Amino acid sequence: MSFAPPPTRAAAVLDQLRAEIVGGVLAPGEILKDAELATRLGVSITPVREAIAELAREGLVEVSPNRWRRVAEMTLEQAVATIDIQFILFGGAVERAVPQFTDEDVVQLEANVAEMRRAIADGEPASTAKAVAQFFELTIARAGNAELSGVWNLVFGRGRRFMGLTATSNLWQLWLDGFTEVFAAVQKRDADLAGRRVREMATTIRETTLGPEAHGYILGAPSSNSPANP
Repeated sequence: MSFAPPPTRAAAVLDQLRAEIVGGVLAPGEILKDAELATRLGVSITPVREAIAELAREGLVEVSPNRWRRVAEMTLEQAVATIDIQFILFGGAVERAVPQFTDEDVVQLEANVAEMRRAIADGEPASTAKAVAQFFELTIARAGNAELSGVWNLVFGRGRRFMGLTATSNLWQLWLDGFTEVFAAVQKRDADLAGRRVREMATTIRETTLGPEAHGYILGAPSSNSPANP
Protein backbone atom coordinates (compact mmCIF):
# COMPACT_ATOMS: atom_id res chain seq x y z
CA MET A 1 0.00 0.00 0.00
CA SER A 2 1.51 3.35 -1.05
CA PHE A 3 2.08 6.14 1.44
CA ALA A 4 1.48 9.83 0.65
CA PRO A 5 2.88 12.34 3.15
CA PRO A 6 0.53 15.34 2.52
CA PRO A 7 -1.45 17.15 3.89
CA THR A 8 0.67 17.03 7.03
CA ARG A 9 3.02 14.29 8.16
CA ALA A 10 1.01 13.52 11.31
CA ALA A 11 -2.30 13.46 9.44
CA ALA A 12 -0.83 11.29 6.68
CA VAL A 13 0.46 8.75 9.20
CA LEU A 14 -2.93 8.64 10.89
CA ASP A 15 -4.75 8.19 7.57
CA GLN A 16 -2.34 5.48 6.46
CA LEU A 17 -2.51 3.42 9.64
CA ARG A 18 -6.28 3.77 9.79
CA ALA A 19 -6.57 2.57 6.19
CA GLU A 20 -4.26 -0.37 6.88
CA ILE A 21 -6.35 -1.43 9.88
CA VAL A 22 -9.65 -1.05 8.03
CA GLY A 23 -8.28 -2.83 4.96
CA GLY A 24 -6.79 -5.71 6.97
CA VAL A 25 -3.14 -4.96 6.16
CA LEU A 26 -2.66 -4.69 9.91
CA ALA A 27 -4.49 -7.72 11.27
CA PRO A 28 -6.59 -7.97 14.45
CA GLY A 29 -4.29 -8.55 17.41
CA GLU A 30 -1.16 -7.44 15.56
CA ILE A 31 1.38 -5.65 17.76
CA LEU A 32 2.20 -2.09 16.69
CA LYS A 33 5.84 -1.12 17.19
CA ASP A 34 6.61 2.58 16.88
CA ALA A 35 10.12 2.19 15.48
CA GLU A 36 9.14 -0.37 12.86
CA LEU A 37 6.16 1.68 11.67
CA ALA A 38 8.24 4.88 11.60
CA THR A 39 10.92 3.21 9.49
CA ARG A 40 8.42 1.72 7.07
CA LEU A 41 6.58 5.02 6.61
CA GLY A 42 9.72 7.12 6.51
CA VAL A 43 8.83 9.37 9.44
CA SER A 44 10.00 9.98 12.99
CA ILE A 45 8.48 8.14 15.94
CA THR A 46 6.48 11.18 17.15
CA PRO A 47 3.76 11.21 14.45
CA VAL A 48 3.46 7.43 14.76
CA ARG A 49 2.83 7.71 18.50
CA GLU A 50 0.33 10.51 17.94
CA ALA A 51 -1.49 8.43 15.32
CA ILE A 52 -1.65 5.36 17.57
CA ALA A 53 -3.04 7.48 20.42
CA GLU A 54 -5.79 8.80 18.13
CA LEU A 55 -6.55 5.31 16.79
CA ALA A 56 -6.89 4.12 20.38
CA ARG A 57 -9.47 6.87 21.00
CA GLU A 58 -11.32 5.67 17.91
CA GLY A 59 -11.35 2.10 19.20
CA LEU A 60 -9.13 0.75 16.42
CA VAL A 61 -6.14 0.13 18.69
CA GLU A 62 -5.93 -1.41 22.16
CA VAL A 63 -3.28 -0.14 24.59
CA SER A 64 -1.75 -1.78 27.64
CA PRO A 65 0.36 0.93 29.39
CA ASN A 66 4.10 0.24 29.22
CA ARG A 67 3.47 -3.16 27.60
CA TRP A 68 2.01 -3.16 24.10
CA ARG A 69 -0.29 -1.50 21.56
CA ARG A 70 -2.10 -3.76 19.16
CA VAL A 71 -4.80 -3.65 16.49
CA ALA A 72 -8.13 -4.08 18.25
CA GLU A 73 -10.10 -7.26 17.80
CA MET A 74 -13.88 -7.18 17.74
CA THR A 75 -16.18 -9.69 19.38
CA LEU A 76 -19.67 -10.40 18.14
CA GLU A 77 -21.11 -8.45 21.08
CA GLN A 78 -18.94 -5.44 20.25
CA ALA A 79 -19.94 -5.62 16.60
CA VAL A 80 -23.65 -5.59 17.43
CA ALA A 81 -23.21 -2.74 19.92
CA THR A 82 -21.33 -0.77 17.28
CA ILE A 83 -24.10 -1.28 14.74
CA ASP A 84 -26.77 -0.24 17.22
CA ILE A 85 -25.22 3.04 18.33
CA GLN A 86 -23.96 3.97 14.86
CA PHE A 87 -27.36 3.65 13.24
CA ILE A 88 -29.21 5.32 16.11
CA LEU A 89 -27.01 8.36 15.54
CA PHE A 90 -27.16 8.16 11.75
CA GLY A 91 -30.94 7.75 11.65
CA GLY A 92 -31.48 10.88 13.73
CA ALA A 93 -28.88 12.79 11.75
CA VAL A 94 -30.34 11.98 8.34
CA GLU A 95 -33.81 13.13 9.39
CA ARG A 96 -32.34 16.47 10.46
CA ALA A 97 -30.04 16.73 7.45
CA VAL A 98 -32.46 16.06 4.58
CA PRO A 99 -34.09 19.52 4.70
CA GLN A 100 -30.62 21.11 4.80
CA PHE A 101 -29.04 19.24 1.89
CA THR A 102 -28.20 21.50 -1.04
CA ASP A 103 -28.36 20.35 -4.66
CA GLU A 104 -24.56 20.09 -4.53
CA ASP A 105 -24.81 17.89 -1.45
CA VAL A 106 -27.18 15.52 -3.24
CA VAL A 107 -24.75 15.26 -6.15
CA GLN A 108 -21.96 14.46 -3.69
CA LEU A 109 -24.00 11.77 -1.93
CA GLU A 110 -24.85 10.20 -5.27
CA ALA A 111 -21.15 10.14 -6.12
CA ASN A 112 -20.42 8.48 -2.77
CA VAL A 113 -22.91 5.71 -3.46
CA ALA A 114 -21.49 5.22 -6.95
CA GLU A 115 -17.99 4.96 -5.48
CA MET A 116 -19.18 2.39 -2.93
CA ARG A 117 -20.62 0.31 -5.77
CA ARG A 118 -17.41 0.52 -7.80
CA ALA A 119 -15.09 -0.18 -4.86
CA ILE A 120 -17.10 -3.19 -3.67
CA ALA A 121 -17.12 -4.64 -7.18
CA ASP A 122 -13.35 -4.11 -7.46
CA GLY A 123 -12.62 -5.53 -4.02
CA GLU A 124 -11.18 -2.31 -2.52
CA PRO A 125 -12.07 -2.22 1.21
CA ALA A 126 -10.29 1.05 2.00
CA SER A 127 -11.97 2.88 -0.89
CA THR A 128 -15.36 1.49 0.09
CA ALA A 129 -14.90 2.57 3.69
CA LYS A 130 -13.81 6.05 2.55
CA ALA A 131 -16.94 6.48 0.43
CA VAL A 132 -19.13 5.32 3.33
CA ALA A 133 -17.33 7.74 5.66
CA GLN A 134 -17.92 10.64 3.26
CA PHE A 135 -21.65 9.87 3.05
CA PHE A 136 -21.86 9.71 6.84
CA GLU A 137 -19.76 12.82 7.40
CA LEU A 138 -21.74 15.05 5.05
CA THR A 139 -24.97 13.88 6.66
CA ILE A 140 -23.65 14.50 10.18
CA ALA A 141 -22.38 17.94 9.16
CA ARG A 142 -25.73 18.99 7.68
CA ALA A 143 -27.57 17.80 10.80
CA GLY A 144 -26.11 20.90 12.42
CA ASN A 145 -25.33 19.56 15.89
CA ALA A 146 -21.77 20.00 17.18
CA GLU A 147 -22.26 17.52 20.02
CA LEU A 148 -23.48 14.89 17.57
CA SER A 149 -20.39 15.44 15.44
CA GLY A 150 -18.10 14.85 18.40
CA VAL A 151 -19.85 11.64 19.45
CA TRP A 152 -19.99 10.41 15.87
CA ASN A 153 -16.24 10.74 15.41
CA LEU A 154 -15.66 8.31 18.27
CA VAL A 155 -18.34 5.85 17.22
CA PHE A 156 -17.41 5.71 13.56
CA GLY A 157 -13.86 4.61 14.32
CA ARG A 158 -15.32 1.36 15.62
CA GLY A 159 -17.65 1.27 12.64
CA ARG A 160 -14.69 1.41 10.28
CA ARG A 161 -13.17 -1.55 12.09
CA PHE A 162 -16.36 -3.56 11.75
CA MET A 163 -16.46 -2.84 8.03
CA GLY A 164 -12.83 -3.84 7.63
CA LEU A 165 -13.31 -7.15 9.39
CA THR A 166 -16.32 -8.04 7.24
CA ALA A 167 -14.86 -6.89 3.92
CA THR A 168 -15.12 -10.31 2.27
CA SER A 169 -18.59 -11.15 3.58
CA ASN A 170 -21.98 -10.40 2.04
CA LEU A 171 -22.48 -7.61 4.57
CA TRP A 172 -20.88 -5.09 2.21
CA GLN A 173 -23.59 -5.67 -0.36
CA LEU A 174 -26.15 -5.01 2.37
CA TRP A 175 -24.39 -1.72 3.17
CA LEU A 176 -24.57 -0.77 -0.50
CA ASP A 177 -28.24 -1.72 -0.78
CA GLY A 178 -29.03 0.27 2.35
CA PHE A 179 -27.21 3.41 1.25
CA THR A 180 -28.87 3.18 -2.16
CA GLU A 181 -32.30 3.22 -0.53
CA VAL A 182 -31.38 5.99 1.89
CA PHE A 183 -30.12 8.09 -1.01
CA ALA A 184 -33.33 7.50 -2.98
CA ALA A 185 -35.25 8.96 -0.01
CA VAL A 186 -32.84 11.91 0.13
CA GLN A 187 -33.45 12.58 -3.56
CA LYS A 188 -37.18 12.78 -2.79
CA ARG A 189 -36.40 15.18 0.08
CA ASP A 190 -38.36 12.86 2.36
CA ALA A 191 -36.74 13.02 5.80
CA ASP A 192 -39.12 10.55 7.43
CA LEU A 193 -38.58 7.99 4.67
CA ALA A 194 -34.81 8.43 4.89
CA GLY A 195 -34.95 7.77 8.63
CA ARG A 196 -37.03 4.63 8.08
CA ARG A 197 -34.60 3.39 5.45
CA VAL A 198 -31.71 3.83 7.89
CA ARG A 199 -33.55 1.83 10.57
CA GLU A 200 -34.38 -0.92 8.05
CA MET A 201 -30.73 -1.00 6.98
CA ALA A 202 -29.64 -1.28 10.62
CA THR A 203 -32.01 -4.17 11.27
CA THR A 204 -30.83 -6.09 8.21
CA ILE A 205 -27.15 -5.65 8.99
CA ARG A 206 -27.66 -6.45 12.67
CA GLU A 207 -29.57 -9.66 11.94
CA THR A 208 -27.02 -10.76 9.36
CA THR A 209 -24.17 -10.05 11.78
CA LEU A 210 -25.85 -12.26 14.37
CA GLY A 211 -26.12 -15.03 11.80
CA PRO A 212 -23.45 -17.77 11.71
CA GLU A 213 -22.09 -16.77 8.30
CA ALA A 214 -20.62 -13.53 9.69
CA HIS A 215 -18.99 -14.87 12.86
CA GLY A 216 -15.75 -16.00 11.25
CA TYR A 217 -15.16 -12.58 9.76
CA ILE A 218 -15.64 -10.73 13.04
CA LEU A 219 -13.93 -13.15 15.40
CA GLY A 220 -10.64 -13.43 13.57
CA ALA A 221 -7.78 -15.46 15.03
CA PRO A 222 -5.04 -13.40 16.72
CA SER A 223 -1.87 -12.95 14.70
CA SER A 224 1.29 -14.82 15.62
CA ASN A 225 2.87 -11.76 17.24
CA SER A 226 -0.01 -11.03 19.61
CA PRO A 227 0.89 -11.02 23.31
CA ALA A 228 0.41 -14.37 24.98
CA ASN A 229 -1.21 -12.90 28.06
CA PRO A 230 -2.95 -9.63 27.21
